Amino acid sequence: MSFYELSCGGSCIPQRVEERRYVTKKDLEVVISSIACRLPGNISSPDQFWALLKEGRSTNQRIPATRIAERNSLIRGEFNGGNVPVEGGHFLNFDLARFDANFFGLSALEASALDPQQRLLLECTWECVEQAGCNSPKDLEQCGVFIGFMSNEYQDLSEQQGNALQMLGTSASAFSGRPTLSIDTACSSSLVALQLAVEAIRTGRCPRAIVGGVNLTLTAKGLAQRANAGMLSEDGCCRAFDIDANGYGRSDGCVAVECGHDGRSAALTAPNGLSQQQLLARCLEQLSIEKRRSLRCWECHGTGTALGDPVEFLALAKSLNSCGLTKGVWLGTAKANIGHTEAASGLAVLQLRNAEIPPLPNFKRMNPEIVRGMEANGWGGYENDKWPVRLAVRKSTRILNEGEDKQTLLAGVSSFGVSGTIACAIISLNRSIEIKQIQQLHYQLKQHCSKKWQRILPLSTHSENSMKKFLEKYLKFLKNEKEWNFNEICVAASYLRGKNVKNPPLNVRAVIILPNVDGSGEVMEEEPIIVRKIRKKFADKC
Repeated sequence: MSFYELSCGGSCIPQRVEERRYVTKKDLEVVISSIACRLPGNISSPDQFWALLKEGRSTNQRIPATRIAERNSLIRGEFNGGNVPVEGGHFLNFDLARFDANFFGLSALEASALDPQQRLLLECTWECVEQAGCNSPKDLEQCGVFIGFMSNEYQDLSEQQGNALQMLGTSASAFSGRPTLSIDTACSSSLVALQLAVEAIRTGRCPRAIVGGVNLTLTAKGLAQRANAGMLSEDGCCRAFDIDANGYGRSDGCVAVECGHDGRSAALTAPNGLSQQQLLARCLEQLSIEKRRSLRCWECHGTGTALGDPVEFLALAKSLNSCGLTKGVWLGTAKANIGHTEAASGLAVLQLRNAEIPPLPNFKRMNPEIVRGMEANGWGGYENDKWPVRLAVRKSTRILNEGEDKQTLLAGVSSFGVSGTIACAIISLNRSIEIKQIQQLHYQLKQHCSKKWQRILPLSTHSENSMKKFLEKYLKFLKNEKEWNFNEICVAASYLRGKNVKNPPLNVRAVIILPNVDGSGEVMEEEPIIVRKIRKKFADKC
């Protein structure tokens, strides 16, 4: 599950709502200020996700019997009269019924009635707004909510006949006067949600927005329908751009934007290459010639289908070549690692942040239809230097030239619905905003922390059990982390967590006193001190 907390070209240190200026500039910069996620492979953070991508690992596994009771019928291809077997996919490996209802002010009955997709949305949204520095209810009063989803399998498991569009993203905020939308454009849902959020921010309908996408495989019916339509690979592996591409592996998870219609095609699931090429051309035309040269990578839709992969690959090659990009833009797709999260697919931030393209797992040899198409357009055979697009298939590849600043790089991302809405976006890092964030962080450090108290890390949770787990998580992070500056960790925790104590109430407090370690890259040799009992007069300061 991936979420993006968007704000109007500002820092993650929030301003008061009444101090914000509502603007309607078409080119207003919209920044991604925080991310939270739940993905297969026990991934609960962007750093964990990047580690998996860089190592080229796949999260494909056999369908868990604890998730799908009719697993054996699916494997034999006998479920519901079907004839196409399904053996694997990509699944979240924790109990979906596990949910802290008290934290969100819900009764056990209410929590049990919630679609597990909404439970994941609530958890990740809380993490996201906290990391973004939204430390008071006022910061969220006019926050827009844009959720992409397409599956409502929980309704098949429940006797309740609730409205899924009401449950996901809109029910809690329908009376707030802010834009709240649930978007279903099939596989492009989350990228379209991002585009709508950007439009809402630029037109002044809301100063910030939560954009989310969610997908859970809960029933055999959903798997069987896709398998019988020829969408899924039997073993659940997604072999993007490979000669053995035979469909995608369905994936749990949750989530990236000029948007157009896919046009009429030969069949429901057949992609329209001309529509894709026209959309990509319109998106690239918005960039100056100088900025086009900074486009180094593209996160493809790349579902690993024999028909769809060549169409997308050639559309990208033609579009990039026609706008002067002839030196080879790197293509990739995370679907080869974690499968296709369907409505939640489509965001490419990590490649830019790390200036690398991770390798494609399961890749053996290029799809011959792609090679024939490239040859027909005069670019020669596979691995030819004339190709305007390239694949990193064996190992991670740096996309930064010598002496180049990664802050200048651009990345593209595509997401295509089933013969419906298609979307793409150009994403960049923002150096000025990053510098502003660092400057404000150091300002907070100097203003509020004397040398004696610089390494006090305040924590707050809503229960003793949560505090125990939170302490374990923080201590593990502090002992293993080598890149963070401990002073900045303390300030960030104090500002983002310590102030966030009233809604919901986080009355269980503790502090971690860190040993005297300066700068980043140094490992703590002494054990940190944990203080659980705090005098009442100091409690509000922790």
